[in-house]
Amino acid sequence: MSNGISYDFGLTYNQSNLVADSPDMMLYRVQQALNGFGGASCNVQDLDPNRFGTQNPAMAGSAGCSWYNPFASNFAGQPVLGLANPSYVPGAENSDELVSWLFNDRYSEDTNWNVTADLVFSGETPLELPGGSVGWGAGAQFRKTENRETVPDPIYNGGMPCQVPASEGQVPRDPLDPLYNGCTPDGPGPFQFFGTNVPDATNQDQNSYFGELSLPILDSLYMSAAVRYEQFSGGLDATVYKVSGKWDATENLSFRGSYGTNYQAPGAGVIPGEVTNGTNSYTIAGGNWRGAQTVTNSGIEPETATVWGAGAIWQSQGFTDDSRFQLIVDYFNIETEKELGLLASANEIASAVFHISPTGSATVPTNGTALADCAHPLAGRVVFNGSCVQGVTSANDFAAVQTNYGNGPGQLTEGYDIQSNYSFPIYRGDIRFALTATRISKFEFTETSLDGYVLDPGADRLGYLNFATIANAVSKWRGNFSTNYSQGDHNFRLVVNYIKGVKDDRYYNADGSRVGDSALTPGGRQPGTLLPFAASTYGVNVDDWITTDFHYTVDLPWLTVTASIVNLTDEDPPESRQELGYDPRIGNPLGRTFELGLRKTF
Repeated sequence: MSNGISYDFGLTYNQSNLVADSPDMMLYRVQQALNGFGGASCNVQDLDPNRFGTQNPAMAGSAGCSWYNPFASNFAGQPVLGLANPSYVPGAENSDELVSWLFNDRYSEDTNWNVTADLVFSGETPLELPGGSVGWGAGAQFRKTENRETVPDPIYNGGMPCQVPASEGQVPRDPLDPLYNGCTPDGPGPFQFFGTNVPDATNQDQNSYFGELSLPILDSLYMSAAVRYEQFSGGLDATVYKVSGKWDATENLSFRGSYGTNYQAPGAGVIPGEVTNGTNSYTIAGGNWRGAQTVTNSGIEPETATVWGAGAIWQSQGFTDDSRFQLIVDYFNIETEKELGLLASANEIASAVFHISPTGSATVPTNGTALADCAHPLAGRVVFNGSCVQGVTSANDFAAVQTNYGNGPGQLTEGYDIQSNYSFPIYRGDIRFALTATRISKFEFTETSLDGYVLDPGADRLGYLNFATIANAVSKWRGNFSTNYSQGDHNFRLVVNYIKGVKDDRYYNADGSRVGDSALTPGGRQPGTLLPFAASTYGVNVDDWITTDFHYTVDLPWLTVTASIVNLTDEDPPESRQELGYDPRIGNPLGRTFELGLRKTF
């Protein structure tokens, strides 16, 4: 503008459409098929309407009805590896039509869109500092977000809240109701593994106002300060700020640092009071999958964080005049409070309730035999198979666990970022060696409590898998080393990636010692023998993950081509004691992968 003030206005619209399905068996249909009344064309008279399912044994497997064969005799072999099945019985196969009838696609569609308007003004003030004029910026941002879910299937969308259709008389009731017949008030749905999904639509409005100052205190000392106010629909708001600076101490050495606060408001998809049914693998039950229900709390607040860091930068020539060297070391400290997430994992609740050893020993078994403390403050969150009987009910006798989503414990993360590179010309091109690494030195959670009971007084979870907690696997070291050679339009890059392994906290005591072999010994007998299993340390310690990638890029006159070989040496992911046998946050099961990319710009 004529007064020297600049402005910038932007309007952005985004929309994503997600179509997803994840088929699951319907238990009522499985039972019908086991009784000989399976299939979409089965239409046999029910001789006893007072009992669930079709009661007409003489017509089983006839008049369009099919039997379901659950045994190994129903398939000829393993198709991927071409292995024959010695138990196969010709004619005992399950038809594709029957198997399809047993499953529901669990199909859903999600449409998410947001529109954002930004208006920013900037300029210089009359105030002069030794390093130059003080600059300023101020502006506002307005955003509207909407999420809409469509679940067309009348079974998946909650229209069938129980295992048996309502037409046969099964409806959700309290277990203490005299008419209770197996369907709890939470409406677990008809599926074997998953819950139902009642469609919903949410929206959120956001208004932001912010300002910033640029302060060139000296030619070698620069600082900036900023503040931002955010207001969200639902009466949520937050004010955050940040100050940062950089000092060029010498021609080669600089120091920098920053201090500020941050926040994260609940997303538009967070609905107070919403109940979500899912599943969970429970350590105390031998890793078996059971129900897990999550209730979103009302009165949710934005989570907050205090973030600060400091670092040094060294830049100089290398061993020759035409080489360059750079080293950057930064320290970071991130402390969060009132984190949005599960207040406690379903695993933590189950392990807290089933904490009594059946033998009276100090070690609580994780094979499902641990006994329940029926008077435990969290026992009301466990759905038992029947009533809880002290000294009798074990971890094999529960169906689900309920937890809450809301403002939970905080965490402290600190560590160091390291970047270094050395470059120089060679032949007709340039070569560059680069190292990037992060060293986490602390990863601590504050106290975790639920219903007044302290589940975890707070612990350092650094270097652990954190499978049974609300944290993620956190390695002490992550980094990569690369060699890059460029010549004209051609670029070659070799990268070595490294992630340090972790310990599986489920098999380590609070003092850091590993649990005894009894907790690592599977039950039952070795296949084809009467010999018991020995203790297995598979995945107790997740090994380091080291891979090598190669990338080649060529800029053609009309196109850019990129060719890559990821995991050049075809490394398998480190062993981990989980369903897939590896941890996807550390390893990748794809092995050696070839990729080709084409890019055209206009």
